[in-house]
Amino acid sequence: AGGAKKPVVDVFLFGGGEIDTLEIRLHELHDVVDAFVAVRSNVTHKGEPSFDAINRAMKSPRFARYADKVEVVTVNENVARADATGVNFAHEKYKTEWVTTEMKTRYANAPDTIILFGHVDEIPNRDDVWRLANCDDAATAPPSNFAIWFPFGNIEYAFRSDFPARGMTWTLGDPGAYLASDVQGLPRGSLPRVAGGGFHASSYCFPPAVILKEATATEYTGYEKYVGDLRVAMATAADARVGGLGDARGACAAAMQSIRSECLKPRLPERMRKVNELINSDGGLKETFKLPALLSGPDAFKRFPGWDPSGVAVDERAVDVPAGWDVVQRR
Repeated sequence: AGGAKKPVVDVFLFGGGEIDTLEIRLHELHDVVDAFVAVRSNVTHKGEPSFDAINRAMKSPRFARYADKVEVVTVNENVARADATGVNFAHEKYKTEWVTTEMKTRYANAPDTIILFGHVDEIPNRDDVWRLANCDDAATAPPSNFAIWFPFGNIEYAFRSDFPARGMTWTLGDPGAYLASDVQGLPRGSLPRVAGGGFHASSYCFPPAVILKEATATEYTGYEKYVGDLRVAMATAADARVGGLGDARGACAAAMQSIRSECLKPRLPERMRKVNELINSDGGLKETFKLPALLSGPDAFKRFPGWDPSGVAVDERAVDVPAGWDVVQRR
């Protein structure tokens, strides 16, 4: 049923260098939300100093069309000691607590404002967000969580997560949709209603993004190997000097493609199924597996080659070799 338009604020946690994912999210929701609040921290999950990619991005021409609606907040933590060997989710909890307190306070005079809350890569469908704002539907009303498709980096697959939306096995139950007067934490499928669908852009197989995630987020285990392999490949090209810059580009491309190929493989095959197989077994699942607008057009893999499940499309940013590369390698 129709109703008065309710304001919607999209609040998301942002970390590392998820700039492509940020653009996909902002494009998807810009026309259906009233504001975005991007929440970053001065530290990583390891308690180490983080780098600020988002403020710089929002000042660039690439993001000019979205900037008027985006507020970036840095939540500062006093961390006595970083731990490069462990993961401390207290850092994420700290940001989550900031969000719940801040939104209740900020919208105390507008308690019916809808607050979406999740991570930047948990992207709800724009049509479902529009319905949440414009329709009174008891089946989807806040508090509710979205049921998003989790391809685990390869859009030919779906991953069976530990935190599905209720009754929807092949989904992740995030982000949450709350009234401002009742903002809670990250739902992880715990809420009684499903607000709609969406797309989980985690495990993005753009090689520099893979390396950055290892360096700045929770995984951390593959960073030295990735960088080590790249250094070996580039040093070998520098020694050969056959064909000049072309060798460097080829060496870089080969190293990057190796990272990408590993990323595209089903990493937990016992918990993954081909999307077409799931749809063939249950036609009703077709609505679950919808791509965001920027990944669904004919030029999607030209713009974001890392999402090409075949691994064929090349992202020039991953193989751009600066002048003087051979001098650097010989130092």
